[in-house]
Amino acid sequence: MNIVLLHAFPLNHHLWDAQAQALRAAGHQVLAPDLPGFGSSPIGEPSLDVYASAVLEQADAAGFDEFVLGGLSMGGYTAMAILRQAPERVQALILADTRASADSAEGAAGRLARADELDAGLDLEVFSRAIIPTLVGPTTLAERPEVIDTVRGWIEANPPATIANALRALAARPDSVTELEAFKRPALIVWGEEDTLTNRDDQEPMLDALDDVELAIIASAGHLSSVESPDAVSAVLLDFIESLG
Repeated sequence: MNIVLLHAFPLNHHLWDAQAQALRAAGHQVLAPDLPGFGSSPIGEPSLDVYASAVLEQADAAGFDEFVLGGLSMGGYTAMAILRQAPERVQALILADTRASADSAEGAAGRLARADELDAGLDLEVFSRAIIPTLVGPTTLAERPEVIDTVRGWIEANPPATIANALRALAARPDSVTELEAFKRPALIVWGEEDTLTNRDDQEPMLDALDDVELAIIASAGHLSSVESPDAVSAVLLDFIESLG
């Protein structure tokens, strides 16, 4: 089966390394692209629709006419943008540590202010040290220093302009409940039980909107569940994908 996995803000495709390895070992084809400006991808416009178009172009290049689509956080927002552009290509949907709602006015303003700070020269080390405690759960903060170091390295490898662009894209994203209501194929919601950026209440609108959906809660993981508890997330994804037949 063809699988596309989209990474979180402000990281890169390595977020999904453990899951991509497990899925490939099970015989699946996996595309885990860098969203525009992240990793090795050239910077693009600050728009999730532009991100979605870039992913679809890479799926075309890989020969993926249809695919299982998964995304974590910003990757989930991008997945929902793909549902606006090409829903017929998505065989099944995986949304991890994300939400269907748009930002509140206050939340959008905060993102835009931080984007302006980055444009004005905010040091990425300062930025990463401020954001990491919100990205991972308390178990990871206390017990997994190697995860903290890895995530910090991914953040600080990005150009500041890429992160600023992504913040503006996230601030401008629309509500996507309508797209989820229209999606009639199987779906999986994955949520780290220590995730405070997209909390348990944020999962309910997605669960209510999707017709054929299951929820997997990942113990001792925060917002970046795929790197905080990689084996658990890999097992959940494998079970879901194998159930598709």
